[in-house]
Amino acid sequence: MPESTDPAEIDLALLGALEVNPRAEWTAVGAALDLSATTVARRWATLAAAGDAWVTPAPGHRFVEEAGCAFAFLAVEPRRLEEAIAALGASPVFATMSRVTGEFDLMVDCFGASLTSLLDEIGTALAGVPGILRSEVVVTTRVHRHGTQWRSGTIARDQARTLQQQQRPASAGRRRVEAQLVDALTHDGRTSWEQLGAVLGRSAQTARRHTDALLGRGILTLRCDRARRFDSSRREASYLVSVPAPRLEEAARFFADQASCRLSAEVIGRVNLVATLWVRDLAELQRIEANLAARVPEAVVRERTLSFRTDKRLGHVLDAAGRTTAVVPMVFPA
Repeated sequence: MPESTDPAEIDLALLGALEVNPRAEWTAVGAALDLSATTVARRWATLAAAGDAWVTPAPGHRFVEEAGCAFAFLAVEPRRLEEAIAALGASPVFATMSRVTGEFDLMVDCFGASLTSLLDEIGTALAGVPGILRSEVVVTTRVHRHGTQWRSGTIARDQARTLQQQQRPASAGRRRVEAQLVDALTHDGRTSWEQLGAVLGRSAQTARRHTDALLGRGILTLRCDRARRFDSSRREASYLVSVPAPRLEEAARFFADQASCRLSAEVIGRVNLVATLWVRDLAELQRIEANLAARVPEAVVRERTLSFRTDKRLGHVLDAAGRTTAVVPMVFPA
């Protein structure tokens, strides 16, 4: 059966609702969308079974305080590109991986339990990847905007408000069960409390309490991702920017305030700011860059890239259509 290129409005609305609250009860989602809980649950089951949509853990707003986060830019021999991508995709360190235009062939998001361990693991992993010609790694020091804050705009603001997550206070201390939770939630971020309890060998109520504590710390959050067909009108572009230290936060906030911004992060390396945007019109990039120049004239764009295929996103290995086909759980602090 040929793949539909025109996503149903109900599916777009459902995905928009789960952007706001990825684990919202189906009764709440249905009420927000004026649909029955049975209808939205059935549509989600269809999307998830096809690999068209999934919920997975993602770095939270405090991730860089306790863990390691970096971007790797890789130049690869053309004849060994597919081989290199397969090798990189098998590593939990390389969480998100996109093919890009420009000076490098791949842009990779890297996560580790600590910065020291992450840098060691990146070096070791890259040494074993075939065809790497050159690599550049920049370390993330502060994130002003991340992908979980991006919204597609497929539901109204009043609908979104009814689905806002209410985080419970985090309990003190870390729990060894968190590693099991992260693994289970990476495979299915909407798995039931009863199923999570079975994974932990505990009750559903205990599993929920541990999950609330884990998310409440701000190290991790949950995110709803989807196949490329739902965003076929958007193009992903990234900027690598050098900004004098006194103006760095202002430049980072400039990008973070753009509705199309998926990422705005301060980094240490040849550049000190990385920003990623999802735009409907490439001409929008020229407007944004012109506004940046007016706002922060000292900012120098060192590299502009367009992503034309994502092979892995937050531990999910993707096919050519951007559907999830396998999972390599990421390394998170526990």
